[in-house]
Amino acid sequence: MFGLSVEYLLILLVAALFVIGPDRLPGTINLFGTYSVTSAFLPALTRSRGAVVNILSITAWAPIPVIPAYSISKAAAFSLRRPPESVAHAIFDGVEQGKDEIFPDPVSAAMAESWRSGAAKALERQYAALARPS
Repeated sequence: MFGLSVEYLLILLVAALFVIGPDRLPGTINLFGTYSVTSAFLPALTRSRGAVVNILSITAWAPIPVIPAYSISKAAAFSLRRPPESVAHAIFDGVEQGKDEIFPDPVSAAMAESWRSGAAKALERQYAALARPS
């Protein structure tokens, strides 16, 4: 693409994801920035059999209530790697049913019980306790 090597394109991709202006919300960079830049370079990555490496944080799985926009954007960025239509249907079904936790695909559904009793969920509960007014 543009006569640039794949290695150089990868450097540009990573650099583009770190450009944050003062008027940017976390979702703009973490989700839409990742999606836009990846989409732009996808033809070159496909031709070169390259890969996209998206660096996330634990908040993609254990949200922090005091920074919800960041947590939501990281979870959404993590979800970019899943088939969107089936996941979206499962999420809407879960919301309609009033579920607090939604496991929208077979892999996450298989982990649901271990998630509820696991360390990440325990961490989420601790964060939630910190956010509660005393």
